[in-house]
Amino acid sequence: MRSLPQILILVLLLQLTIKAQTDSTECIVPDRPGVATSPEILSKRTFQIECGLQYEKISDRFVTIEKFLFSSLLLRYGVAKDFEVRIQTDYALNNEIDSTGISTSHGMMPLTIGTKISLIKNRKIIPSISLLFNLTLPYVGHKDLRPDDFAPSFLILLSNPISEKLTLCYNYGMAWDGLTPEPTQLYAISLGINLNKRWNAFIENFGFFHKEEAPKYYVDGGFTYLINHHLQLDLSAAGYLSSFLAYYALYAGFAWRI
Repeated sequence: MRSLPQILILVLLLQLTIKAQTDSTECIVPDRPGVATSPEILSKRTFQIECGLQYEKISDRFVTIEKFLFSSLLLRYGVAKDFEVRIQTDYALNNEIDSTGISTSHGMMPLTIGTKISLIKNRKIIPSISLLFNLTLPYVGHKDLRPDDFAPSFLILLSNPISEKLTLCYNYGMAWDGLTPEPTQLYAISLGINLNKRWNAFIENFGFFHKEEAPKYYVDGGFTYLINHHLQLDLSAAGYLSSFLAYYALYAGFAWRI
């Protein structure tokens, strides 16, 4: 019985926290779902959790590869007005299916640390512009899933409001895989659509270019639902621009700002 007052205090604090978050006028802007990343920076001393599940299937005439990401996790923290730090990791399960059977690997993906820096805020036709730097570490994660060396990447992030209902977000950057010296170039263009106060939708085109591989082009889209200004759910799907039979992916998750 002596613990009852403490329990009542915890319940009261939780209710006050939820009410404060619900009443907040600043709305959450997550980096998920989709590939394109918003240039928006977290407010100072704000912590945000972005977590989800992912399923990918890649098929050709000989091999089918299934990739599952469980608890794909991105942690973000606002250090200053125009600067945030980030940590990302995933737990992966990969199945490779061919005529000889199924080969399975699973474990923690490598740890990626990064930062997003705001350069310019949107003013009329001038877009919001930020830089995103990431570094994947070769020392953490399952030995079959981590890179041999450090794997850096950088992106320039831009966005423009087209109207009260539409926002255009577009990225360009380069990423190294920690295995080969040649980087992969990537782009993403996303159109966000504000359906009402709680529902939003997006449609997106993105692609990857590597010197030793044919270019790959994708399309994806989905919906987000805003529970309150600090908590958002999402559901989306992606596929090859040329054929969803050769590749498709499904995503579901949430973002929670604390």
